[in-house]
Amino acid sequence: MHQIASLGGLLPNEYVSEPALIAFFALAMLSCCHNVLLNGRYYNEFEKAEKMNLTIEDIIPKLKTLKNSLPEVAEGDEEYHKKNTVIAVNGYWYNVKYFMKSHPGGPIIEHYVGADVTTSFYGMHRHPDEILKKWTPVAKLKLDKDGLRNEKVNNAYFKLWHRYKELGIFDPSQSWYAKVSICNMIYLAITVYLITNYPEDWFFSGMLLGLTFS
Repeated sequence: MHQIASLGGLLPNEYVSEPALIAFFALAMLSCCHNVLLNGRYYNEFEKAEKMNLTIEDIIPKLKTLKNSLPEVAEGDEEYHKKNTVIAVNGYWYNVKYFMKSHPGGPIIEHYVGADVTTSFYGMHRHPDEILKKWTPVAKLKLDKDGLRNEKVNNAYFKLWHRYKELGIFDPSQSWYAKVSICNMIYLAITVYLITNYPEDWFFSGMLLGLTFS
C-alpha cells in the first residue's frame, strides 16, 4: 500500500494511505461546494419567514367565507374520527375517504388519517396550495391542546415554504444543475485516477464512484 506522512500528526495514525487522503480532501472540498450550492443566500430566511403576514386564507380566498360556517373538530375527537376519514392541513379537515385508493403517493396516506399533516403535506408535495384549492374542507381543526401543540410549527413551516417559493428555490435552475454536474465530473476524474494508480485500494475508489452517481 502506498503511504505518505499524516499531515504532521493531524490524522490519528502515523501513516495514512494516499488514496484515503485524496478521498478525504475530495470529499471535504466537494462537500463545501455542495453546501454553497444548496444553501446559497438562503440560510437566514427563517427569521424573515416568521415576519410574513400570510395565512392559508390569503392563498385560498374561498376559505374566508367557509371559515365561520364549518364545525370545529379536535384531533382527539375519537367519536368523529370513527365516522369520518379526514386529515388536517393548515387548520382545516379534508375528507379523503374516496381519495386514498387513488392517492399518487400510495397507501402512506392511510397512516395520517385523523391527524394534522400540515408539515408532511408541504414537505412531500411540490405544489401543495394548488392541491388544496381543488378541495373543500369539511371542518376546522379545533385549537385545543393538541391543535395548539402543532399550530406554531405549522405556521412556521407554511411561511418558510412560501418564503422559499418567493425566492424561486423550487424553480428548476440550469446553472445549479451545471455546477452539480461539474462536481460529479470531478468525483469521476478522481475515481479514475485512484483506480488507475491504486487498484488495490478499491474501497475509496468505490466510495467516490458511488457518490458520482448518487
